[in-house]
Amino acid sequence: MGVRADIWFQKSTDAGRTWLAEDLLIRRGNRYAYYPDITADPDGNVFIIYLEADSAGADRVFCVHSSDGGTTWCAPAKVDDSLDASVGSATITVDSAGNLFCAWNGWRTGSGHIWSSVSTDQGATWSQNVRVDDDTTDQCYQPDVFVQPGTNHYLVAAEASRWFGGRVIPCVFLYRSTDRGQTFQPGVQLDTFNSAAWTPHVVADRDH
Repeated sequence: MGVRADIWFQKSTDAGRTWLAEDLLIRRGNRYAYYPDITADPDGNVFIIYLEADSAGADRVFCVHSSDGGTTWCAPAKVDDSLDASVGSATITVDSAGNLFCAWNGWRTGSGHIWSSVSTDQGATWSQNVRVDDDTTDQCYQPDVFVQPGTNHYLVAAEASRWFGGRVIPCVFLYRSTDRGQTFQPGVQLDTFNSAAWTPHVVADRDH
């Protein structure tokens, strides 16, 4: 028997003490819709990014948004512009102007890299995808994104494999864009123990 995966939504209006009596269905997968991430803009619009398998079985990145607190949702908008390569592990955030920024790992070049896109119209359309990492190996994945307050710098933390001691190990790198996702600076390695580091997350205050 086949298995289907859907995207569901829950919310609380009293700081988490109570929740909706029933989950809200956001996207019924055909056949799989999964790995959602969520954010909200300064006006209270809610955005969910997720993966969904297309008719050929390749995962694609989609975004939906709600302007009424999650009661109704817009039609999905495709984020990635890859034609024939799978993607994974998408994450989303918003800057102070309400622009959306998301990143994911993908294999459009034949190896794994981090790609990103920006929407300036509440997720209706998305910019041409930009490669984030400058990694020269074939493994860069698990991105996390954040917008630095006060600067609107776009930050991406991700795993990138490196040769060390005769073996390949996963390390954590930070990538920064100072032009709202058009270009990214070379990655800076964050971990210092040269053993193995996975699944990074990034936050920043106004000064650091």
